[in-house]
Amino acid sequence: MKYSIIIPVYNSARYLDTCVQSVIDQSSDSEFEIILVDDGSTDGSGSLCDDLAKKNKSIRVIHQPNQGVSSARNAGIVAAQGQYLLFLDADDLLHKDLLMHLDAATEAQPDLIQFGFCKFYKDGRCTDHSPPATKHGETGQQYLQRLLAQAQHPLQSAWFSAYRSAFLRKQELFFPVDIGFGEDFMFRMGCLTVAQHITDLSLTLYRYRIHEESVTRTLSFDNIRDHLTVYIRLFRKYPSSVLADYYCVGILLLARLSPSDAKELTPLLDENRDLLKMCKGKKARITRILLQIFGWYNGAKLIQLLSRLKKKIKM
Repeated sequence: MKYSIIIPVYNSARYLDTCVQSVIDQSSDSEFEIILVDDGSTDGSGSLCDDLAKKNKSIRVIHQPNQGVSSARNAGIVAAQGQYLLFLDADDLLHKDLLMHLDAATEAQPDLIQFGFCKFYKDGRCTDHSPPATKHGETGQQYLQRLLAQAQHPLQSAWFSAYRSAFLRKQELFFPVDIGFGEDFMFRMGCLTVAQHITDLSLTLYRYRIHEESVTRTLSFDNIRDHLTVYIRLFRKYPSSVLADYYCVGILLLARLSPSDAKELTPLLDENRDLLKMCKGKKARITRILLQIFGWYNGAKLIQLLSRLKKKIKM
């Protein structure tokens, strides 16, 4: 079997039909399977998964108690039979020619194949995005080092790439289950570190749906804590001013929390204060100075206030 498309499903009944149909409608003649991992849904998504599997023999269903998207994707990796794996969120869509374009790209057996994606909105707007291009013969480590040296880092989501299944299993690459936000980025960085052959397609082949849940899920205490934790872990493994800059600016998310919630993050921030010394970007350096003067929470609130005043003056 050529491809396994892994779709984690949690309370996704509203979008699941169209998501799955976008895979079924692929123009490629290559054999594929769709693995629906029902992660303890409570809205009938689990039953819908079973109904879809009854209608199409290419669909397999895994039911598990709610453990989060990382656990669901990991279950899909273990169960997958395809030579290449793709991750598809249950509210998103694949371009009908994605697998057809991958057919040619997989002939050289790369470990990882990247492609572009578009963010599409309810009002019909669509904005295209592409990962930084690879160079011929470049390993994942060389690609990563080049991007960091150019003050960039790779795009974070797991779903705009196809992964060679034998590569993932040999390197024991799975999603971290103790992180609920930013887990994609850690998985991607782990893959790039050991990939010997990466390539990309200069085509927009994934459709990422923007809706209310896409925005609000970034605002919780847990997600802000995980966001900071991910950059700390990555910096410790791949020391870079780029990652330090993102971490420093990420501290400004404290302004969205209550004083008591922000205080809970103080030990984490104090323990990793040394990352601020690595900041080189202008915004990060200004942020660092204000945080050092006014403290974590008050500094973040002050910068938030200054940002709002700046926008009003421009208006």
